[in-house]
Amino acid sequence: MSGTQRFSGGIVGDGSVEWVFCYRPDGSATFVGLQRIEGSIDGRLGSLILESTGDHAGARSKGRWRVVPGSGTHALDGITGEGTFEAPGGAQVTYELDYKLEELD
Repeated sequence: MSGTQRFSGGIVGDGSVEWVFCYRPDGSATFVGLQRIEGSIDGRLGSLILESTGDHAGARSKGRWRVVPGSGTHALDGITGEGTFEAPGGAQVTYELDYKLEELD
C-alpha cells in the first residue's frame, strides 16, 4: 500500500509512504513501512526516512516509528529519533517524534 501525507505542527512538510500489510482472518493486520518526509523540523529544512511498524484494526491504525540512521539530508543531517503515531480513521493522524539534531555552526 502506498500513500502521501501532509504534516503540520512540529514537522511541516509532505511525506510519501510504502507499507506492507499482513492481514489476519479477522481483518486486523500488522504492517511495516518506510516513509520519506521532505520539509522542516524546528525550521530546519531537509528530508528524512522513517521506518514504521504497527497494527491495524478496522479503520484504526497505531504504531511506532524511528528515524533511519543516516537518512537525514541538508539541515536535518545527523537527525536521530523515534516516536508513535495513531490514525483513528479519516484524514487526521496524531504523531509524536522525539528527536535529536546536531547544533548548527
